[in-house]
Amino acid sequence: MSVATATIRRNRIVLLTDAAVYRSDGVLVDTRRKVRPVPGCEGAAFTSRGVIGAIDMFAAACSHHPARDFDALVEGLDQIWTDFDKLMSELMAGATCEIIIAGWSRARQRGEVLYRATHANNMVQGGQKGTTYLFTGPGHFAFGADESLMGDVDDFDPRSDGLRAVNAARKELFDLSCGEASEPVMGHSIGGWLDATTIGADRRVKTETIHTWPDRIGSKINPARAGVMA
Repeated sequence: MSVATATIRRNRIVLLTDAAVYRSDGVLVDTRRKVRPVPGCEGAAFTSRGVIGAIDMFAAACSHHPARDFDALVEGLDQIWTDFDKLMSELMAGATCEIIIAGWSRARQRGEVLYRATHANNMVQGGQKGTTYLFTGPGHFAFGADESLMGDVDDFDPRSDGLRAVNAARKELFDLSCGEASEPVMGHSIGGWLDATTIGADRRVKTETIHTWPDRIGSKINPARAGVMA
C-alpha cells in the first residue's frame, strides 16, 4: 500500500503522502495527489490508502454533511461514515481502504489524527474494521513507514526526516491486496512524488511537493532505479 504519515507538533500537523496509483499486480498506472482539504471544512485534510476511488467517495460523503470546522466534522463523523460505506458499496463494488483525517481542534487546542480501515490489514495493532481511532500528539504516526526513522518531533523536517522514513518504506515489500486476497500479493507501493501538507493552529491547509521519484507509468515501482533516492 501507499504511505501516509502524520506528525503532530504543538502548533501544527504535517502529513506526508505519496502519489502512486497501481494495479493489483503492482504496475504503476497513474500518479496523482492523494491528500485533499475536507470539502467546506476549515482546518482539516484527509488522505486514503488502498483503492484510489475512496478519496472521491469520502469527499462526496463529507459534502453531504457539511462541517464548518474540524470539531464539527468530528461530531458528525458517524453520518459521514454511513454515507461513505454506502458509496463504497454501491459505486466501488465494496472495495476496501483506509481513511486518515488530520485537523486542528479549536475546542481542544491541539492537532488530531483520525484513522479508520475497512480491510483486514489494519495499521492499528489489534484494530477492528470500521472503528475510528484517535491519535493526539505531540508525536509521529506512520501508516506504512517506520516512525522511529522520523527523528525528533520538535525538530521534524519533512524534507530530510520525513523523506528518510518514506524512502526506507519505499524499499519494503507490502501486500498490495491489503490482506483481502487468498494469498498475499507482494510488491513495492510507494512512488510518484511526496507531498507535505501542513495544517497550522490558524487552521490553514497548505500542500507542496517536496520530492519526486523517477517511476515509470506502465512499470512496477523499482526503488533501485537510478535517481530514486534523494
